Amino acid sequence: MKKVFCITLFGLLIIIQASITSAQDSSAQCDTDAVIDWIHRRYEFEQRFEQTDQFITHNLTDWRRQPRLDQIVIIQNIRRGFEWLQHPPCTEEVYRLTSLYWSQRIDMLTLGMARNETPNSKKETAVLYSDILLPAIYRLEAAANIDYFAELGLERPADAPGNIQFGDITINNTALEKVIAVDPITLPNCNGSSELVISREFSKSTERQVSLQGTTGLATSPIGAYAYIEASITQADSNILTETLEVEMHAAPGSTVTYEIEWVEISTSGILEIISHDIVQFVEFSVPERLRANIRQPVQTPCDSLEATQDITPPTMQP
Repeated sequence: MKKVFCITLFGLLIIIQASITSAQDSSAQCDTDAVIDWIHRRYEFEQRFEQTDQFITHNLTDWRRQPRLDQIVIIQNIRRGFEWLQHPPCTEEVYRLTSLYWSQRIDMLTLGMARNETPNSKKETAVLYSDILLPAIYRLEAAANIDYFAELGLERPADAPGNIQFGDITINNTALEKVIAVDPITLPNCNGSSELVISREFSKSTERQVSLQGTTGLATSPIGAYAYIEASITQADSNILTETLEVEMHAAPGSTVTYEIEWVEISTSGILEIISHDIVQFVEFSVPERLRANIRQPVQTPCDSLEATQDITPPTMQP
């Protein structure tokens, strides 16, 4: 149950993160002083949260062997107090993800208490922190031009931006092509006496996503490499690629014709240089640039005109 619960909430976090309208980009208005003040206030709540978390972990029940639900209420109130904290617009992403991350940890504590098992909420939610919340903190650093960890007197993670340098991007001359979908269209004309001609417009959309190959042993989180590549070579205003094709379809009388539209994703490919503590690594990547629609050779199938036109008469009932 716990695994299913974690997976469900992890998916929810990804959806919410993708839908957040954040001011944490280069065009956002980000008051550095206001951000610094907010991260210190956030850290105060974080310390109170961690202290209460530790108390619950080591004291699941009171002297009567009753669950310490009072401490769950306290830690919930810490989260709610943080949510009431006024925050600058460009901290919106970190603000929302912090609340969701703490909610998940509280759920892990509550589940451990219900099972009378010693929980480790930080360990259980480590992926949520490292892959979702921490990258959001890095983005806030870039937007506000601050060092989040230095401001709070904390040790900076070894793979944090600033400890990792991205070097040259080398673009390959050969574009990569991948068929992402094939849409069949069947045009029946079994009972027709003349050629059937129909024109229709078809469209396909897909999301532009950077792909990395060979990230095993990479010195940094792939998330940082994704962001660097997108910022360096992607010039499009939208992350959605769309292609439209008008098709004129023909079917001779007494036949059925099947058309197939092949949607091809065309990507730019290249190599990214990553430098970490004098160690140089290279990773291949690809970025979709556009879609192309191809019409495959239509397949004509003769109809059985007798079966197509004959009436089906119900059997006569014998008295």
